[in-house]
Amino acid sequence: MSATVNVSSDKGVTLQLSSSNPAAASVPATVLVPAGATSVSFVVRTTKVRRQTVVTISASANGAAASASLTLR
Repeated sequence: MSATVNVSSDKGVTLQLSSSNPAAASVPATVLVPAGATSVSFVVRTTKVRRQTVVTISASANGAAASASLTLR
């Protein structure tokens, strides 16, 4: 699975990524949004789960944060 984060910056931005359950859905620790770019894609690696599992993927940089829920079945 891949995810996309949108940002607004004329400089490069390093986003800190995290997962509320890295055993079920893992993300890279950081991802770089290049200067002049407004978004970046990254891979969310998922594993098979025995029951429905909700995982929160979070991104933060420069005091701003965003998150999204991912439901694994």
